[in-house]
Amino acid sequence: MKCLHEMVLKAAVHHGAKTAAIFDTGASPAVCLSYDELVALGNELCRNLQEAVEENNQLIGVFCDVDMFLPVWIFGVLQVPAAYVPLDPVAPPLLTIRIMDRCHLEFCLIQSTLLQQFQSVFSSLLSVQVIAVWSAVKLTLVKLKNLQVRYNPPLQTKQEDKQHLSTKDCEKKDQAEQLAYVLHTSGTTGLPKIVKVPHKCIVPNIVELSSLFQMTAEDVVFLASPLTFDPSVVEMFLALASGACLLMVPAAVKRMPARLANVLFRRNATTVLQATPTLMRRFGGRVLQEEILSAGSSLRVLALGGEVCPSLFLLNSWRQAGNKTCIYNLYGTTEVSCWACCYKLPDDPSVSADHMNCGSVPLGEALMDTVVEVRDENGRLVTEGEGQVFIGGQKRVCLLDDETLTSARQVMRATGDWVMVQNSQLFYLGRKDRLVKRHGQMLHLDALQQASHL
Repeated sequence: MKCLHEMVLKAAVHHGAKTAAIFDTGASPAVCLSYDELVALGNELCRNLQEAVEENNQLIGVFCDVDMFLPVWIFGVLQVPAAYVPLDPVAPPLLTIRIMDRCHLEFCLIQSTLLQQFQSVFSSLLSVQVIAVWSAVKLTLVKLKNLQVRYNPPLQTKQEDKQHLSTKDCEKKDQAEQLAYVLHTSGTTGLPKIVKVPHKCIVPNIVELSSLFQMTAEDVVFLASPLTFDPSVVEMFLALASGACLLMVPAAVKRMPARLANVLFRRNATTVLQATPTLMRRFGGRVLQEEILSAGSSLRVLALGGEVCPSLFLLNSWRQAGNKTCIYNLYGTTEVSCWACCYKLPDDPSVSADHMNCGSVPLGEALMDTVVEVRDENGRLVTEGEGQVFIGGQKRVCLLDDETLTSARQVMRATGDWVMVQNSQLFYLGRKDRLVKRHGQMLHLDALQQASHL
């Protein structure tokens, strides 16, 4: 499969009547969507978008909270074909405005219940024209006009940048090279970078992780990540490309560990969980041992990513004796969306930490179509010792800010992450720019320290 939506269509052929998505608040009966319903509604949304927007192969904003129809919205946009640009309803308005401007968004899909909020927050900065209301999928399509950007300094003029994101450029590419989604980095050290991700960059992740995790149509995958965080793409399409079920909960439930554990394991028997270590720590030792990683847990796969992996000692303390869950360490950067490396922890939790660099968990092997290098400060390859991680490849190429679409060539991105290479394994050391990750977002320690003294 070349594209994300093609993977969903293939799964739907074999699993049409099966549940594709569940939305569960934990307080009322869950609502479900079958693969047949997802495809039918997604196809209708696609046709409506094709009629409403001027041309294909462009970017469409998606301003929404988590909802049962979320997979429909994403599937419908991708089929146009277009790339989706997730916009967080709780993000600072000026950040959202900047993203819309840098992406030159002309159209935005707004969850209908959020339309009034969108108009209220952004009315002083842009003109919002309602184009269509599609009540069957709870969406309103708007056209954005007269965008007045109030941030400084701009990286370049709007006209200059638009040349680099020309839809005509995209039309010359096959479907795999078309953009699937556009995200932004956290921007803690300056203006956020726009990251434009082609299908060919993310599809290898879905293919290989589906194989490594031995995904089947019987799996239940939790959508743990927000749409603005690229692991959400992996979570969504690991499920939908396998004929499995995607489990979604409101953002408020994610902030209530006991209730979340109840929804995940007592109500829905989740089998695949990709999460940040911070999210896992929130559950606390008792819930981790007695429910999530108990001897009889439904959880087959726990994939930890977005932050430094906990030590082997801590991971083993989370497990109840007899637990069979397979635990993986995932490593990657948004600039090469999504994951670059994967390491499967030993099945036997009694394996001595002496074999793993004093308890540190390796980053693992490079994933499909991914090139991982370690270089010293002079740019020389490191085979033993310390160096910075570089990630890339010919297919795993995202476009950053004003980069243009070029002929196939290997592009390597500096990550800023320093590792120790030991016996061909990479062990994370840290960063030299005082950046740390929390919930998958980069935070600058100096900025936090300054803010604490205000």
